[in-house]
Amino acid sequence: MAIISLTIAWIISNIAFHLLPLDSLAAYQPVLTEILALLFWWGLDKTYFKSQVSWAFGTATKNWLYLLPIIVVLIGDATLNPSFNFGFSNIILSIILGLGVGIFEEYVFRGILVNQFYNRLNISALMTAVLSGLAFGFTHLVNALNGNFGNTVAQTLAAISLGFFFAVVYLLIHNLWLVIIAHAIIDAFDHLAFGTLSNNAGTSLTTGIIYFVVFAAIGFWLLRRNQVSSQFVHQPGMTVKSKSHVNFSGS
Repeated sequence: MAIISLTIAWIISNIAFHLLPLDSLAAYQPVLTEILALLFWWGLDKTYFKSQVSWAFGTATKNWLYLLPIIVVLIGDATLNPSFNFGFSNIILSIILGLGVGIFEEYVFRGILVNQFYNRLNISALMTAVLSGLAFGFTHLVNALNGNFGNTVAQTLAAISLGFFFAVVYLLIHNLWLVIIAHAIIDAFDHLAFGTLSNNAGTSLTTGIIYFVVFAAIGFWLLRRNQVSSQFVHQPGMTVKSKSHVNFSGS
């Protein structure tokens, strides 16, 4: 459904940019697409899913350490023949695009999906993170239609592991903004380095496999060392089993 909503949003934004005098802002069309898709999911969540997404920005200082692993992605992508454009307008575009993509994708795949799997379906923290990562990764397979198939496989592997890691972080700290920022940093960096977020650049099977192993390992390690607070699952009118400790055996 995420792919369908993005496709519809892209069609609407494409029509808007053709009918309105927005030629000078053409580079921002992907941002409008992300905003429209976000509004669709926000409305769907408010009327149907009713997830309790934690948008509170405040977080303990130590929680910012969860951002450190994304350095692996920045270093890895920097080895893939980047051509950085540090022009002021491109920096602004990269930041806005990174935030737009980060907010939409983290809201859907962490904010909504994690809450639905963990809260409503009462699935274990481990399986919740795995399913969130798989859902996030598999949506990238559609890029094979317009890009290199090998690069799509690499991008999907990286997306699965990063989605798993971001879900673990969200489960542990209950702060969607932290994973949004992590996601935005990666996408902004890639747009600065390659001028695109497609898999035609900045992707390789080697780095995809490395990211898959690294972030899967970090995610599993974090779940084994920490516990998911039962506070995360409390919703009005809902009775759930205690999940104060992470269950690795399933729901």
